[in-house]
Amino acid sequence: MIKVYVWKPIVVGLCLVMLVGCLFSGKQSNSGSSVKNPKTSLQAGGSEDAIVNRIIYYRTHIENTLPFQVLWEAVVPNEQITRLSLHENFLYAETATPKLYSIQTDLGLRKWELILDAPIDFPLAPISGYPKKEMSVREQITKVTKDIADEEKKRDSDPERLKKLREDLYSYKEGLKNLSLLDFIYFIAKGKLYCIDRYKGRIIWEAELDFVPITAPLPTLSIVYIGAMERRRIYQFECAKRFAPNWFKIVGDITADPIYEEPSLYIADDTGRIYSFNTMERNERWQYRTERAIKAEIVLDGDTIYVGSTDGALYAVNKYTGVLSWKYEAGNPITAKCNIGTRTVVKDNASYVEQTVYVRIDNDALYAILIEHASLKDKAGTEITFARPKLRWKLPEAKTFLMYGAGQAYILGMDNQTLYAVNIDTGAIKAKYSLEKFPFRAIDPKNGIIYLCSNDGYIMAVKEQLAK
Repeated sequence: MIKVYVWKPIVVGLCLVMLVGCLFSGKQSNSGSSVKNPKTSLQAGGSEDAIVNRIIYYRTHIENTLPFQVLWEAVVPNEQITRLSLHENFLYAETATPKLYSIQTDLGLRKWELILDAPIDFPLAPISGYPKKEMSVREQITKVTKDIADEEKKRDSDPERLKKLREDLYSYKEGLKNLSLLDFIYFIAKGKLYCIDRYKGRIIWEAELDFVPITAPLPTLSIVYIGAMERRRIYQFECAKRFAPNWFKIVGDITADPIYEEPSLYIADDTGRIYSFNTMERNERWQYRTERAIKAEIVLDGDTIYVGSTDGALYAVNKYTGVLSWKYEAGNPITAKCNIGTRTVVKDNASYVEQTVYVRIDNDALYAILIEHASLKDKAGTEITFARPKLRWKLPEAKTFLMYGAGQAYILGMDNQTLYAVNIDTGAIKAKYSLEKFPFRAIDPKNGIIYLCSNDGYIMAVKEQLAK
């Protein structure tokens, strides 16, 4: 039986963080460091002093050897981490025990602990789009509340408008209340689909699967989608009814997790097809076929779906129409997921958003492909703008793009433990660092934060240390 433990914030933990922050507020040199790796036995229940020493050790190591400053530390006691994932404002640590920990990303406080019957088979899956919907409703509540206050201050306030505004406010508040009841996380473990409360870590329900899942669950506010291994279809679970015998059928075997953007579901298979299904009407909208099997995960960014194929090309397809926007011929198969780097560039007193696709080409290198925009006029004289790919650089020793820093891109090496700082425009290596002590990482590129986790359960939130 699965048990749940909810932890309250511990004041002493905050004091330790503040103490360590005071002791190590600046960057120190490697040669001047006097803190050695303390021998602790957290698996046997390390003492409070041992934990503090370990925190100091990791913090000092980071600020001495990496280009980062530590924002906060969190400790998952007596545990060996197996996976770290980030979803909105929570960090999740899976352990070998097996257990699941939830950690708030603002201060690093542990929210809850969940003891599991079996390890989680796929990465956790919070509801797609929930935080955006919640934020939108809260913004509407704030706006309507202000409108009501402004109207009430008027000498000639309109009773009908006030009535309408109050009705809208009630409707938004009820909507937020109902929405909060659906703030769930889903995961699959040992043939079962679990639904848990994201804030409390409570099991809401669990259901046996009568098929072998091949993808992580993909939840929306009302439906959970799961790919079946042998049946070549995406099943639907209705949250209220637990299960509905509806599915989307595809031609080949599913090769990667599907992605969702209301109301569309996108999936790829080993016949080289990309599918778009309308989940409201439950039909296929379009499909696009590459020349060979797709084994890489598909990525949705803006209006475009990006995916590499084993035919040696990177494809950019319009998400609404399934029409090819552009294709980049790399020559070798692409089986890795691509990443999109977005930054604002200022040139000639004007600014524009620049996008670069980073993708590892099999048996070759990490390619940085700049998406350029050009225009031409058709026969009627109408100007048409279109995108086209251009290779900026390639780096053989690099595996994955992580995020942008101040004037450089941070790239993970092929050995999974070397961090490269490279020139964004040329790919020249400016510096390299070792992440050997932190084999588990989660990236927040939007806020420029990396979460580093050691094997023995110490998690550090770090941000680029800018030169003074």
